[in-house]
Amino acid sequence: MPSPGSFRGPVLRPPRQLLRTGDVTSVVSRLVTAARLIHQVTALPPFQALLDEHAADVMAVLRGAVGRTDAEDCFQETFLAALRAYPKLSDDGNLRGWLLTIAHRKAIDHHRAKGRRPLPIAEPDEMAGVTAEPELDEGVWALVGALPPKQRAAVTLRYACDLPHAEIAAALGCSPDAARRSLHEGIKRLRKGLA
Repeated sequence: MPSPGSFRGPVLRPPRQLLRTGDVTSVVSRLVTAARLIHQVTALPPFQALLDEHAADVMAVLRGAVGRTDAEDCFQETFLAALRAYPKLSDDGNLRGWLLTIAHRKAIDHHRAKGRRPLPIAEPDEMAGVTAEPELDEGVWALVGALPPKQRAAVTLRYACDLPHAEIAAALGCSPDAARRSLHEGIKRLRKGLA
C-alpha cells in the first residue's frame, strides 16, 4: 500500500478561462442557472406521457367545440403547439389546464378560419329565356304617365335612371328641395292610384 504522501492521482485544475478571466462569480452564476434549467427540464414529465394521460380530455373538448369531423385536425394542431411550447414551460402544476387552454384556442382559430373560407355552392341552374332587363310593370308605368309633368319627370329620373335629388333638380331646372317635393307628391299620387 502506498504511503499517504506518495500517491499522485489526477490533479483537478480550474478551466483555463477561469484562470485568464479571474471572474469566479460569472462562472458560478452560469453553473447555477444551468442547474436550475436542468431541474426545470427534468421536473416536467416526458411529452409522450403527457400526451397519453390527457389525450382523451383534449379530444373530448375539441369534439364539443368544433364537432367530430374537425376535432382530429384541431387535436393535431393542439399537440403540435404544445410540443413547441413544452421546453419553455416553467411550471408543471396544471398541465391538463395548460393543454385544454391550447385546445380551446385552437378551436377558436378553427372557427375563425372556417368563417373566412368560401362556401362551396352547387352550380346555378340555367334559366331559359331570362333577359338582363327586368320586366316593367305596365300598370305602374301607366300611372306614372298620368302624373303631372314635373312629378312624372321626377319619378322617372329617380326610379328609372337612379339619379340623386341634386341631379333630378338640375334636369328639371329647379332647386333640390323642389325636386324632392315633386318626387314626394308623385309617389303619393301613385300610392293612391295603386290602392
